[in-house]
Amino acid sequence: MKLKKGQKLIANISNLNIKGFGIAKLYQGSKTYNIAVDGAFPGDLVECQVYKSKKLYAEARVLHFLKYSRDRVEPNNDYAGISGATPLETLAYPKQLVYKQAEVIRILNNLNLKSVINPIIGMEDPWFYRNKMQYSFGIEADTFEFTLGLHHKMYRSKIVSVQNCNLCDPLCNKLISFTKAYFQKTNLVPYNFFDNSGLLRNLTLRFSKNTTDKMLILELSNYSNDPVVDQYFQALQATFPEITSAYLLNIIVKKGTKTQNVLTHKFGQTTLQENLHLKTQNLEFQVLPLAFFQPNTKQAQTIYQTVLDLVEPGKLALDLFCGTGTIGLFLSSLFSKVVGIELEPQAVEVAKSNALNNQLQNIEFYCGDVYKILNSKQFQQPDLVVVDPPRSGLTPKALDLIVNLAPKQLVYVSCNLKSFANNAVELTEKGYKLELVTPVDQFPHTRHLEVIAKFTRPK
Repeated sequence: MKLKKGQKLIANISNLNIKGFGIAKLYQGSKTYNIAVDGAFPGDLVECQVYKSKKLYAEARVLHFLKYSRDRVEPNNDYAGISGATPLETLAYPKQLVYKQAEVIRILNNLNLKSVINPIIGMEDPWFYRNKMQYSFGIEADTFEFTLGLHHKMYRSKIVSVQNCNLCDPLCNKLISFTKAYFQKTNLVPYNFFDNSGLLRNLTLRFSKNTTDKMLILELSNYSNDPVVDQYFQALQATFPEITSAYLLNIIVKKGTKTQNVLTHKFGQTTLQENLHLKTQNLEFQVLPLAFFQPNTKQAQTIYQTVLDLVEPGKLALDLFCGTGTIGLFLSSLFSKVVGIELEPQAVEVAKSNALNNQLQNIEFYCGDVYKILNSKQFQQPDLVVVDPPRSGLTPKALDLIVNLAPKQLVYVSCNLKSFANNAVELTEKGYKLELVTPVDQFPHTRHLEVIAKFTRPK
């Protein structure tokens, strides 16, 4: 028997699940229900209301706190609990790490994946860690006034104003305030996704953490030349000399045609330079405005160092689905040759440029379908294959490809614990052994984490 939608319950929260919801057990007769409560933490006693129900599982929202957990702390961001950006912010950071570690252990053990699970690598300072933030123009849920901020947790079409954001850089707050005040005085309105009206979409800020470079991207929709926008960039440049690069991104949406992204360089440098520092290696990266780069620079360095520490040097390493090739570039210090393969042309161009800038001559990048390139090039058996797939994980075709390559070592970097665990089961069924897993907390105050795993092929 399912619990009913709208049903009110008293829940004593004892754990956190992978979605960051507090978990309570509800016993009714011989049945035990798992109740996942959004916004509740272990130690909380809450009255909640069910909004989703399955056979022995339900999701609920807090109506009233009857007792607060001792592990709750005061928030640092003014949007905490209203926006969905930092759902764990009011849980003490050491406890966030405890529960994330426990979830990794639980999921892997439930699938009988026997391996060493290292302690999660957290951050010494879990604030101002992001090198990229995107703030959206829109309408406040309560006041219906023009604003600039983050999407509302409950009403995704509404925006929560941001005056104090402690995730990216203190300069973000000044840029948000400046941009909001500027466009409030104009007749330009936020973009409406429902009827493709309006102009103002997003303000994206990309700040290097190991250099002084700072990039701003103003995102508009269906823009045609307007002096108000040009004057914004002029005022921005005069007011904030710290901004080293600025762009206008025009997203053209027309019914019946493919959406176009038109990027215009407004002032400053064309790229943002970021340097990554590992134990024995420092590399420079030129980051294009729309290119992917790990959003947490410090923990990216941790991830790449963890990968290097896991592998045994050899002749050939393949970095499959390599993106901009960051992992492969670092691996070039341990292997005679590294080959990166990626489908996205712009990412490959960035990878080649970064290899050239860092004077790395033993790495090659190929653009195209991984399967076709591997079949056409006929590389020797690799000593190592590295994969860093999207959140959905590796497809059956990709898993078969890796098994056919028969590398002695396989390193799997994942941003989705569940898809990784499913792939890990499939790899072990195909003869690989999961040696160890290292969780990394790349996004403090959220439910997300990264895992780095090593597989070996028994002789």
